[in-house]
Amino acid sequence: MACRLNDFIECGELINTKRFSTHGWLKLRGVETPLTLRLTGNCGPDLAGWHIRFESRGPRAEAGGEPDPDELARLLALDPPRLAAQQIGPTGDMTAARKVKIADCSAHELCHRCKGGEPPPFRWVRCLHLEWYSQNGRVVVELVDPILEYVDFATIPGVSADSRPSEPHADLVEEGGAPDAASQPGSYAGPCGEACAAEELDAEPDDPHGLFSQGDGEAEDDFLRQMGPTDDAIENSPGEPIGSLLDALGPLPEPDELSERQAEVQLKALLGQLARFGVALDVCEHFTARNAYRLLKEHILPEGRIHPELRGSDWVEHFTTQEHCAECAAQAQPPLPHEPRGGQEQETP
Repeated sequence: MACRLNDFIECGELINTKRFSTHGWLKLRGVETPLTLRLTGNCGPDLAGWHIRFESRGPRAEAGGEPDPDELARLLALDPPRLAAQQIGPTGDMTAARKVKIADCSAHELCHRCKGGEPPPFRWVRCLHLEWYSQNGRVVVELVDPILEYVDFATIPGVSADSRPSEPHADLVEEGGAPDAASQPGSYAGPCGEACAAEELDAEPDDPHGLFSQGDGEAEDDFLRQMGPTDDAIENSPGEPIGSLLDALGPLPEPDELSERQAEVQLKALLGQLARFGVALDVCEHFTARNAYRLLKEHILPEGRIHPELRGSDWVEHFTTQEHCAECAAQAQPPLPHEPRGGQEQETP
């Protein structure tokens, strides 16, 4: 069963400007500290390469307010029994190219029309659909008609387009209708419903909603409470091989037997299982999905160790391909004083 956060989302940010890396944050209504996202994988074609910000048009809690008790119970009734503050794992379907049909009338009129067998008026709107597989299993966010801002774009070779798309996805435009100006890339649909070009907006800080400017004392206390058992487990327990957590899956296919697409599917399936235990793999831009799968199968699973007793805590074990990447090592190594920069010969004065 999926963990659906639709009713809780107030605003958020998503960045997929580097290959196989999607990160950002989500602000939940009535919860002071945002969730952070550190996911492995790319967004769908319409969002790959983009840095976006979004905001729900739904009702927002008062400043400092709490969700309704029933909502809070839903939020906490998860497996593990708390929503992980740092969400890790593979990306699923992440797109803003979906559209949904909503009734264009009041709830009273909708009920009256349905009882009378009369079809209600409706309209098509954008739906931001975000899906990933984390410590809490499958997590889904669906925001209908969100306020969406395209902040920046970077081409991801082999993944995103070579340039900014000049118009929204065709599915977002009703047949025979003109594109909505607010859905144009590089524009922002403000609360008034009018679209403004991104370059016309005042420069915004990296934290436009002021969510990270002040420390959260309650979150810090919770972190310190968890550190005792975490330190004890790490220092006094040898842990278990990571591969032992996946024994039930049986033998894994050899990397050379898989195409790039098949390797990506296999890699994400494994990372979805490992995320349940707080294990993440950060993939650098030089590694293909097959190379990442090979590293996971041949080195991380048999050699890495994990502490299953920490499942459900905020402890996350990050592995990275950078430690095994020659290109990353070369970029991290500064050139020697006598070596010319940029690979060009320097003339002797």
